Amino acid sequence: MTGGGFLAVDDDQQQVDEHREWRGVARVMGPQWAKMPLSTIGMVGLQIVWSVEMSNAPAYLLTLGMSRSAMSVVFLAGPLSGLIVQPIVGAMADASTSRFGRRRPYIMGGALLCGVAMLLLGFTRQFAGVFTSIPSTANDGLTIALAVLAIYCIDFSVNAVQAADRAILVDVWPREEQERGNAWAARMGGVGSIAGFFVGNVDLTRAFPLFGSTQIEILSVLSALTLIGFHAATSFAVKERVLLAAPSAKGRKKPSAIRTIWKDVWSLPRTIRQICLIQFFVWIAWFPILFYYSVYVGDIYKRTAAPPLSASWTQQMVEDEATRLGSRALFYNSIVSFGATVLLPFCILDEEKERAEKAAGRGWRKPTLAELWTVSQAVFVFCMLATWWTTGVFGAQMIMAVLGLCSAVAQWAPFSLLGQAILSESDGPRTDADIALDEYEALNAEDRENGDRAMHRKSFESTPSDASDLDDVEQPRTPLGSNPAARLSHASIDISSPHPPRKPSRGGGIGDKGGSILGIHNIFVVIPQFLVSGFSSLVFAIFEPSRTTTPHPGLADVPLLNATIADDGLERWRRAEAEMEVSGGGDALGFIFRFGGFSAIVACWLCWKLAKDLRSRNR
Repeated sequence: MTGGGFLAVDDDQQQVDEHREWRGVARVMGPQWAKMPLSTIGMVGLQIVWSVEMSNAPAYLLTLGMSRSAMSVVFLAGPLSGLIVQPIVGAMADASTSRFGRRRPYIMGGALLCGVAMLLLGFTRQFAGVFTSIPSTANDGLTIALAVLAIYCIDFSVNAVQAADRAILVDVWPREEQERGNAWAARMGGVGSIAGFFVGNVDLTRAFPLFGSTQIEILSVLSALTLIGFHAATSFAVKERVLLAAPSAKGRKKPSAIRTIWKDVWSLPRTIRQICLIQFFVWIAWFPILFYYSVYVGDIYKRTAAPPLSASWTQQMVEDEATRLGSRALFYNSIVSFGATVLLPFCILDEEKERAEKAAGRGWRKPTLAELWTVSQAVFVFCMLATWWTTGVFGAQMIMAVLGLCSAVAQWAPFSLLGQAILSESDGPRTDADIALDEYEALNAEDRENGDRAMHRKSFESTPSDASDLDDVEQPRTPLGSNPAARLSHASIDISSPHPPRKPSRGGGIGDKGGSILGIHNIFVVIPQFLVSGFSSLVFAIFEPSRTTTPHPGLADVPLLNATIADDGLERWRRAEAEMEVSGGGDALGFIFRFGGFSAIVACWLCWKLAKDLRSRNR
């Protein structure tokens, strides 16, 4: 079936989707002011976990004796998990019939697994000591193996949590609230980023001695507690609709998640296709910044501002200062990005105000979200071109600070537009009947949850599609919305009825496939990471042969703070860091950044086309 904004599906899948039935209504509990924060607070824990892993794990592996080439293979876990886990988890969650909802089981299951993996990463030496003696070669080998296992578990589980976190916003909040909901998600990510920066650079052994004796041990405990605690709050506050197993689908084999994803990839509606393509070019531009900018700032310092070496100013002091300056640039970026996520939503024009201003004939108006995304790409291009003339540390840090504006939009706009597109392409606008049914079910949701679930399930499956108890004959189904009078008749609700009315089915629409669509979107975000890594290695090989391997993001961001590392391991880490110094000559990093700028030009043009298309559709 194609057209009308629905995904093309085969006959078997179409029959299953047409008989999808739901129990309950998606909502967020608590006071009105707390609903948005409660539904997005899990993003704080996610960002803290990413910050801790990226800042500490690379240096930790190097101190254990792992080579840079081996470490680069280990950290393929990040892009691989994003490429594999998010689409599959999204598709599996879309079809889940758990009585706890479609997203919350994956949120809590993934958070618990990630928390255990974080503890394993922080206490790998102690876990290895259970089976081997400390110190010994066997203990070193087992410690490395456990650390690698922990990193893969962290990356795969945190991607599952992230997929469910994003999908639950689409499920819970209506189309008109997607901008605000994803703005809150970006703010929470900013809070987590700032928190991760501070806790990674503060001596935690004095503040939290009960959690461990080293920095990485305490960081692992704190990040695990925040991840699980914040997601527990979200899971408690958010109430999902429960997908009921359709009687006609019993005994029918469900299509595999990979098959579903493959079909969905080739049948994306135009707007969602445009957003995914834009994201492909956006992240070709952004990954070099995430990978190398702290190293870039440090290299500028070494070339232009580092004092001559002496007995009082050693090479290690130069390296440490370069690291601090690079970290400071990232901190400026985080501060500006967080401020932008707070202020920019007030600068965006919503659809209702747009129609009112158009009717009033006003010439000036606020930009739409898609137009703001376009402007942010233009600002990104300007910043990348500015690297041609940047010769000082302060200038490089200011470029990173300005990029905080672009970062805020990049973490907000595509997800908001994608959520709006998913809900717009599902089954059209909500009617008064839909709103009345939602209000009725919200008032009686607690009674139903405390009642006999089996009896309610049976009543839902046996109730005819027009919510009437007059007869038990299954009425012929008609396309949703084809009979306005019949739809409006649902607004008349008999409060005395022992069974709540059944919500109109939304089966088969993209609105029910939010997890799968968001997972497909993530594929377009992750693939550029592989391309950028390969391209960067080629550029380094040509311009800077002494830079033997590609640095990993976060490697130079935070000084090594694990006191359990032996002196020889620390010396290996210092030698590895010395290899990163640019030997002079070609500006490889600047070339890579400017290549990203040209990719941002393509993204800017595609964003402009998207904004033009969206405005023409809203007329």
